[in-house]
Amino acid sequence: MGPIVAQSVHQFFQSDAGKETIRSLKEHCVKMSEETATKPPVAASRFAGKTFVITGTMALFSRTEMEERIRRLGGKTTSSVSRKTDFVVAGSNPGSKLEKARDLGIEILSEKDLL
Repeated sequence: MGPIVAQSVHQFFQSDAGKETIRSLKEHCVKMSEETATKPPVAASRFAGKTFVITGTMALFSRTEMEERIRRLGGKTTSSVSRKTDFVVAGSNPGSKLEKARDLGIEILSEKDLL
């Protein structure tokens, strides 16, 4: 959305007609929170409810982007590998976390595996 369209949308929702539209939507039980509007369905995801550890340097995503991608898939991230870890996402130079994951038999994924 460009600045002209964004300004038009903003002006509409500041107008009486826009405020009436919002009131009507709320009256009809439309949820207006950002969290509800952007939360993706994750029930069918293989990664839903799973715990991930990210290790090494990522080529395609920043660590923050990788964590967000995992959350969108229904998973959670932690900083240390344990028996409760379901997946380790390994980039280049992964270090001891990768070795510990291998020792524990934890599935190792690449960035591309999450795509």
